[in-house]
Amino acid sequence: MFTNIHPLLVHFPIAFLGLYAVTEIARFKFLTRQPYWFYVRATLVIAGAAMVWPTIIAGGLMEEQFKGTSLQKVIDVHSSFGAFTGLLFSIIGAAYILEWYRLMKSSANANGYRPSVLVRIGSWLVNSKLIILLALIGLVTITITGALGASMVYGPNSDPFVKIIYQAFIHG
Repeated sequence: MFTNIHPLLVHFPIAFLGLYAVTEIARFKFLTRQPYWFYVRATLVIAGAAMVWPTIIAGGLMEEQFKGTSLQKVIDVHSSFGAFTGLLFSIIGAAYILEWYRLMKSSANANGYRPSVLVRIGSWLVNSKLIILLALIGLVTITITGALGASMVYGPNSDPFVKIIYQAFIHG
């Protein structure tokens, strides 16, 4: 009954995580100085990471319909990139949750709050340059995942970009 829900769900994490990655990579001073900017990025990545797992599960259910067909290799590579993308953005999302927690605790109890090691690691990641690299890697992997998905739906020659990705990962 719910085996075909993957195409319905997939666009939400793509939109949220893609937009998050762009906001993380393109750091315009007039935005990054705004006190709300952290919360914009945090909301995008946390919502996207939360939505990616039901999408991956739905994709796995849908995958069963195509076992042994000519699409099997594309599905396997698409699935692997999707899982890596989900894991990467979940780590980033967890770091943002920890930093959000730290910000709430430190503003509520400015004098006595001492963050745990885990909270400090999350805070470090969110505030380091590494987060930009992770966002860029995530943007690349979500793009490859999407292109391989498009190759299954519309064909490997549906557009020049999909054709390049398909050739590189399926017939490379």
